[in-house]
Amino acid sequence: MDRQVRQKPNDDGQLVIASHQGTKTILAKLPIEVLVKIVFSIPDAAEMLAFLELLRPYVTLGPLEYLYQLGCSMDHDDLWPTLLLCEETLETLSGTPHEAIVQYYPNLKIEFEGTEAIEWLRTHLNPRTSIEWCVNDVPAAVENVHFWANMRITKASIMIENETESMWKNLLPRLDHVVALHVAEEFGNLEDIYAYVAESKQVTEFEIYSHSGYAIRRSDVVHLIKWFRRQPVKVYESWFTNWSALDWKLRQECCEVMLNCPTLERLRLSDCYLDDMDFSRFRFSTKSLWLDAFDSDNLVSLARQLEGSGLKSLSLTDAFDDEGNFEGIKSLLTALPQSSITILSITEVDLSNKDWCKLAHLLQKCHLESLEVEIAVMTSALARSFAKAIQKNRSICEFHLCKCDIAVENLKILIRSISDVNRHVQSKQIKWTTLESKKIKDADVRSLEEFATECGCDFVHDRVLF
Repeated sequence: MDRQVRQKPNDDGQLVIASHQGTKTILAKLPIEVLVKIVFSIPDAAEMLAFLELLRPYVTLGPLEYLYQLGCSMDHDDLWPTLLLCEETLETLSGTPHEAIVQYYPNLKIEFEGTEAIEWLRTHLNPRTSIEWCVNDVPAAVENVHFWANMRITKASIMIENETESMWKNLLPRLDHVVALHVAEEFGNLEDIYAYVAESKQVTEFEIYSHSGYAIRRSDVVHLIKWFRRQPVKVYESWFTNWSALDWKLRQECCEVMLNCPTLERLRLSDCYLDDMDFSRFRFSTKSLWLDAFDSDNLVSLARQLEGSGLKSLSLTDAFDDEGNFEGIKSLLTALPQSSITILSITEVDLSNKDWCKLAHLLQKCHLESLEVEIAVMTSALARSFAKAIQKNRSICEFHLCKCDIAVENLKILIRSISDVNRHVQSKQIKWTTLESKKIKDADVRSLEEFATECGCDFVHDRVLF
């Protein structure tokens, strides 16, 4: 019996195959352009390769065969859904039949600036392809700016260094398609980059990070306000070193244009102390907010504004108040059922296990789907408190313990709670992240994975350096 391959998700969202007579003939008649569109609409690399593998006995895949072969040898993160073009992948592709697949990619990421591959790119790139360009060697990029200016570069990532701090001015204004700009600064000057963004006719995503402690200036904030008022801003991320030294009125105006921007999808504010801001004027229109540096009073004020806001995802990192964060976190968790927040991450906060035990029950009625908490050591009492709350909650799919020292038996308590048969949620997962320096026995991880499978959920263990 022939098989009909169709994109139909099963209960786990995976592709399934339905059997049907005569499918071989139907698939064989499909134009390659149609197959290419189908394949490039699959977001997951493993599913895409499985789909191609099932097609191979029935269909001449043409250039998609090269994609399949690359999937058997390349890192999937470098291959799909965006193809990474760096020295290593160029060496793999150049002069081989596999390079024919490059023209079908709608999105590419390029990590070189010089002349070594310009002719190859001219030959093989589709002029409609959107390119993310990572520029580490600004002088080399400027030297070849005539070539790069003709490419459809929609995102540029650039490093500004002291010896080349002004050279970006000969590059960025020539890239007419850039809508997303990521800037990292290493002992350079960022003053003019804010002015460039404010005057840009197309930049709607701006991420800027300083590794030298660059202090944000009044003129930078003025340009930032201008940008938010001129453009339908989608993404903004930055450090606000020495922000508090600027006058209050300007800072309040800046916060209002950012937090009330109706088009904003993601906002990350690092070292942006909001302790003297008037939160009653903030609508929190952004879908995703990440605050690096906050205090308990900030959270109390934020909680009052959550009802009716557009906030879906909230990340809180690095509390700076000395008197603990209990009241702020309590206000936030109490307000969650009236909010639209489905993703919550709380890390680097000053809360004891006893504090968390008093707060955990507030999670029972929230609409969260994903919850991440960083707790240095989790006691049995706290594990039971979280387990009780999760078991009674009807929306939490993922509970992530970040850099948490917890006993295996306490992890099993949490696994049982999230796996409860009366919890009818889309997926169930306990994720445990530990520091590389902490030795976790492989046998313990395997036993937790097996236990989770028996209970009907997933258990994931990751390690991080810091």
